[in-house]
This record gives sequence, C-alpha cells and structure tokens, in this order.
Amino acid sequence: ELQIRGPAWQKLAGVEVSCRHLNRFQLSTSLSHGECLLLVGFDGARLPVAVLRIPTPDEEWTAVTPIFDIPLSPARKPSAKAANGSCPVEPATTQVPDLSLELRRGADALQGLRLWALRQNVLMSWDVLEGRRLGRWTLPFSTGYRASAICIAENRLFVVGRGQPEAGPQLDVATLPTH
Repeated sequence: ELQIRGPAWQKLAGVEVSCRHLNRFQLSTSLSHGECLLLVGFDGARLPVAVLRIPTPDEEWTAVTPIFDIPLSPARKPSAKAANGSCPVEPATTQVPDLSLELRRGADALQGLRLWALRQNVLMSWDVLEGRRLGRWTLPFSTGYRASAICIAENRLFVVGRGQPEAGPQLDVATLPTH
C-alpha cells in the first residue's frame, strides 16, 4: 500500500520511466538510477506530482511525497486584492473526472511526458518535463455529452462518456489536438 503525504488523492495517473530522464527535477541521488514511477494525482484542488524509485523485490515502497504541483487553472494577471487584503481564491468546485499520462519516446531518449486532464468536457494538457501548459480544448462531441474517462494512445484520444443520462456508456475516439 502506498501512503500519500498531504491531502488524499481522488484521481491518479502514473507511468514508469527511467530515473535518469527525471534528473531535471533535482531528485535525491537514490533516484538517479533504475526505474521510477512518476505519479500525478488530483486532490480536489491541485495536481500534485511525485516520483518514486521502483523498489527491488527486497525493498519497500517509500511514501508518495509530491515534489511540485501542476497549476490546474491558467496563470492569470494579478488582480486587485479584496478589501480585507486577501487575494481572490478560485472556487473549490473543480472536478477532474480523469487523468492520463502520455510518454513520448524517441529513438533512444524520452522526448516528452504529457499530462492530460478532463474537466467539464474540456481536455487540458501540460508538458510535465518542461513545466508548461500546452493548451485546453473542448471535446468535439454533441451537446449534453458528459465525458468521464480518457485514454491517450497512438495520437488518438479515447473517451468514455454518456450522450443521454438514461443511455449506457459509449466509447468515442477523436484525434488529439496538435500543439
């Protein structure tokens, strides 16, 4: 059982990657070799990122300790402070039904690691290794469609959702947006 430090995660996506590809995160020397598990969670407000070295059979898993957060909302221009001097806070009604990590490999190197998040029929994407937002797109499905799960494979977006509340789930496929 993995223990998560901080708020409980409601959603989780993970990918196995060589630890040497993650040295830009300035991880401890114990994470400089072997295989690592990069995890991104959703705790109800944030998208925390953690890296764990995959233990050998005689080792135990370490606790999941986020090393940084991916901003769920785009950066906004600074706004005026409220009368009480506090900064405006985004409403806590954010829901992220699903997350997906897409590993992009080149001939001998890792070319990218993208996080995809689904939020109210909007697909959002970030380059985790470069620490930048790639964009957001409204899903190209009919009005009333409610997406609930996503999977990224071979430049295609697989979405499970419902077009009508009384209908069963349906699988839809769309081409991934280009960046």
